[in-house]
Amino acid sequence: MRTRPPRRRGPTGRVLAVAPLVTAALLLGGCGGSVGDACDSPALLLDESTVRPGQQVQVRGELFLDGCDDQGRGESRTPFPAVTLTWEQDGAVVDLVTVADVDGAGAFVVVVTVPPDAVPGEATLSADSAAPLAVVVSPPP
Repeated sequence: MRTRPPRRRGPTGRVLAVAPLVTAALLLGGCGGSVGDACDSPALLLDESTVRPGQQVQVRGELFLDGCDDQGRGESRTPFPAVTLTWEQDGAVVDLVTVADVDGAGAFVVVVTVPPDAVPGEATLSADSAAPLAVVVSPPP
């Protein structure tokens, strides 16, 4: 009579056994589903992605809010008291404007002037907590 050695459970079996538990924890913990979705980040919107030095452009901001109600518990979200828009090109950083009139939904609209010394090429427009917005500077006419 031949005996078999005890069966070992490899790491794959353990991972497969734990996977449903991890998925359930993520769903219940706020990483999935409509109520548990993470809060949206602030965003900048620009009607034109190509600008010229000295040009005035309208910039819209959305969701500039403190707090997060990603669990659907009615947590309050308050607008940022002020948002500073910054221009960056070739390592130089210029504060364009500080917006103090952010509305209750975290939105604002402001007209800014592209720095007159901006050079043709890529630049970024950024603001507190928002992802930078890529802008292309074209040569003056």
